Amino acid sequence: MRVLAVDPGETTGLALFEAPRDQPSWGHFETDSVRGQMDAVNRVRMDVLEGLDALVVEEFRISAGTIRKSRGGSNTAIEIIGALRWIAHRRLVPFRLQSPADARGFSSDAKLRRLGWWPTNDHERAATRHLVLYLS
Repeated sequence: MRVLAVDPGETTGLALFEAPRDQPSWGHFETDSVRGQMDAVNRVRMDVLEGLDALVVEEFRISAGTIRKSRGGSNTAIEIIGALRWIAHRRLVPFRLQSPADARGFSSDAKLRRLGWWPTNDHERAATRHLVLYLS
């Protein structure tokens, strides 16, 4: 099993879980973050080419507050999501969007710490929350 979770944005967080299909509890977990829209898309593309069972991405909705805070950042996140959806479609990889609230609600700080999956980078931690939600 190989699952990649992504928190898209100007800095994109990534969380990857790999495990033998017959022993998922023997998995390997790692995180990373990438700056720049094209670098993020290319990094995920390479992971998809190496074979993923699922690509999980934090959904992004524009609100009045979002526009006030960061119009450019909003566009970046939306464009990354679109590119990742297309890559997953082309490679026949299941693509799942998850809301930030669902991931935060399910993958509490305490839960991540108990798992030993506590990246210090906020973007990597957001991606980890989506990964834990998907794997549950």
